[in-house]
Amino acid sequence: MRACSGCHARAAEAYRPSVHGSALLEQGRIESASCPDCHKGHEIYRPSDPRSAVFATRVMEDCARCHADAKLIRAMEKL
Repeated sequence: MRACSGCHARAAEAYRPSVHGSALLEQGRIESASCPDCHKGHEIYRPSDPRSAVFATRVMEDCARCHADAKLIRAMEKL
């Protein structure tokens, strides 16, 4: 997150108050998703691009990597 926010301040501002940002930055939950969990380096595409992690038909697939992980979800619920 820190490495990305130097160049991507607007994205960092949006991330900080999010569920993932709050868990990581305020609660120290390193399991929480941060920039490289969804964005692979500089392979970042516009939301309208089918290769984007946030493209409408990919959100479930990409988010499910963590949200379908029962062990991870149990760990995060123990907050």
